[in-house]
Amino acid sequence: MALHSPFSVSAANSAAEKTVVESDEAVEFNEQFLLNSSANIDISRYAYGNPVLAGTYRVKVNLNNALKSTSEITFNENGTPRASACLTPLLLTQAGVDPARNAR
Repeated sequence: MALHSPFSVSAANSAAEKTVVESDEAVEFNEQFLLNSSANIDISRYAYGNPVLAGTYRVKVNLNNALKSTSEITFNENGTPRASACLTPLLLTQAGVDPARNAR
């Protein structure tokens, strides 16, 4: 069983962790600055930040700025540029969250 929850989840490359800034305002990129042929590159998905593509990633799980675990988390397509994290009850329990108290 997997749980889609209102908890915020983000994935970052642990080798190059950076602060993620998100905004409701779109950013426009000028494709002319791309090297080589930019005709095959769709950069519109980056208009609202760095999107997470669907797939399974090894991510650090933080809760209240405290590292709880490093886990494999699957991100599923949801019709937006950012895939949704599929949080299992086991993962939530490992992070110190009671899935039963947070179920809808």
